[in-house]
Amino acid sequence: LLLTFPYLSPRRRRRARRGAYSPWTGPGVPDDFYQFALDHEGVARDFTAWGFRLEDVRPHNGLYGFTQESTFLRTALRRLNDYRGGSVVVRGLRKVLSDALDRDSGHAVLLVLRRL
Repeated sequence: LLLTFPYLSPRRRRRARRGAYSPWTGPGVPDDFYQFALDHEGVARDFTAWGFRLEDVRPHNGLYGFTQESTFLRTALRRLNDYRGGSVVVRGLRKVLSDALDRDSGHAVLLVLRRL
């Protein structure tokens, strides 16, 4: 099973501890709702309980996650993240930055699970 979802990256966890996000108390959806970000360890535990084995964890979209969670150079980072032109240099820079930021700031995570 390949499962990907927005998750509580280390960067988001630090921001949550500082009160950056309003807790969702249900049952309604807040007006400023964007998305849920899940605890990937909890999701993996649930799937383990349901008969799966966790094979791999891969955070991804680090540049996007960093851009969303930071005010530092946000406009420039957003332009870089959204770039769709043909420049190999700009596309390469975007890839290198995103890969470097995956572990701390990944927007989403991929869980690779195998049914036992």
